[in-house]
Parts: sequence; C-alpha cells; structure tokens
Amino acid sequence: MALHEGSEFVNGQPKDANLDTYRLLRMGDTPEVEVEFLPSTEAPVGLGEVSNPPEL
Repeated sequence: MALHEGSEFVNGQPKDANLDTYRLLRMGDTPEVEVEFLPSTEAPVGLGEVSNPPEL
C-alpha cells in the first residue's frame, strides 16, 4: 500500500537511513478490502500463503 510509503532524499542521501524512522502502515490506515472468489473450472492452486509447520 502506497499510502505512507516512499523514499525522501536530502542532498542526494536517503532521509530514512534506518527503519526506526520509517512509518509503517497500521491496520487503521488501511482501506476496506472486499474479496470475492469466482467459480472456475480450473484446478485449485491455493488461496494464499502455504502454511509451514514449526521447526523442531
């Protein structure tokens, strides 16, 4: 989401030289998202990230 993201440069140097000054997008800043799954005759290939079991 490019609501707050961006790189600012001052005198040719990045203003945010570290992530401690980088403003992250918060849940309250995100727009409402509506998701729909459409019927298809194609084989299912997943609807998101694959879950991995924890390493022992």
